[in-house]
Amino acid sequence: MKNRFRLIYFVIAVFTLCVSTAFAAEPELRNADLSGEGIPEGWGVHSYLQEGYGISASDGIVTLSSQDYNDLRLTQSVEVEPGTAYIFSAEAAVQGVSGGRGANLSIDNYNLDGSYIYTNGLSGSSDWQPLKLVFYTSPDQALIQVALRLGGYSELSRGSAMFRNVSLRVAAEGAENAVPLLAGASVSQSGGSESDGMTEARKIQLKSYLHLFVVVSVALGAFFLFGVYRNRDRLTGIDFSAKARNRAFLLAVLAGLALRSVLCSLWGGHDTDMSCWTGWGSYIAQNGCADFYTAPGHEWYDYPPAYMLVLGFLSRLLQLLQVPYGSDAYVFAFMLPAYLADILTALLLMHIANEQDFTPSWQLLLGLLVLFQPAAVVLSGAWGQIDSILTLLLLLTF
Repeated sequence: MKNRFRLIYFVIAVFTLCVSTAFAAEPELRNADLSGEGIPEGWGVHSYLQEGYGISASDGIVTLSSQDYNDLRLTQSVEVEPGTAYIFSAEAAVQGVSGGRGANLSIDNYNLDGSYIYTNGLSGSSDWQPLKLVFYTSPDQALIQVALRLGGYSELSRGSAMFRNVSLRVAAEGAENAVPLLAGASVSQSGGSESDGMTEARKIQLKSYLHLFVVVSVALGAFFLFGVYRNRDRLTGIDFSAKARNRAFLLAVLAGLALRSVLCSLWGGHDTDMSCWTGWGSYIAQNGCADFYTAPGHEWYDYPPAYMLVLGFLSRLLQLLQVPYGSDAYVFAFMLPAYLADILTALLLMHIANEQDFTPSWQLLLGLLVLFQPAAVVLSGAWGQIDSILTLLLLLTF
């Protein structure tokens, strides 16, 4: 009897869900066919850069183009039902798009409640391809801002992106793949070719292993320290000349560089932070520092100014060397200042040890402990943070 009631309750719940989805009001997307010349009526323009871009519409196709790396958006605010699944779709074609996020669709609620999601971006030059975002609104969400986009937050792109056949509808079917539109959430969803989706899936799977890597690194670090302690007399009793110590330290620096480059190629750093480093540096390299904190859209740039000069210098240098924006080599360059701080910290400790009459072997051992400690390796390699620079500044005050 109890099982029968459970079955009845289940059927009622499924029926209620289906009915509520079927009768959810279709969103009113104004001028979805992008009719008219110039900027389509009912749509608004947001641009990271203040000049050097263009938006034009003709025959139901809108083109977003930017000469420099930019986050260029054609947006529209739409009323939606809370707790409802939707599909935002369009077709996109690109010409000479490089860097950053590329051409994509986005729900751009960042200024409303802090949430935003993208499709995977299109880069290079290609003919029309379908893009689709499947998402569901939060229980108290009544307004979203849809965006046809070239670039992304701190993921600047340049080139030309074309969009057509724009649609926003209730997801009566296929909602099982929907992602939540939540405050503070930034989610990428497949929308390009199948190979792009597989690449993104591999990246996500690899990043999920970072926690395991950290645990293993800490365990190995503890084992390494224990081994050093148990064998301290033997290790520090090695007869090292100063010249041999310097050669060994140089080899250790190169080994640390190689290790961090491998970790960078695997994990690429913290997505948001590395996108900020590269995006901010690119802006300063192109436009200078005068309006970095005051230009429209820059209100949330809450990092202190001194390191921005380093980011601008790196971006300018990489542009001169013609390193592709967003490539592994480009991202790794923004991790090098932190590793340089690791090296300087090691040299500082070795210098202090020399003043305290530690043997050359002891000095080298201290340097190795700094270069290969798990915290330093993960932060300045896999995760791409600058804590090592702050640590060096703190140590210099002693």
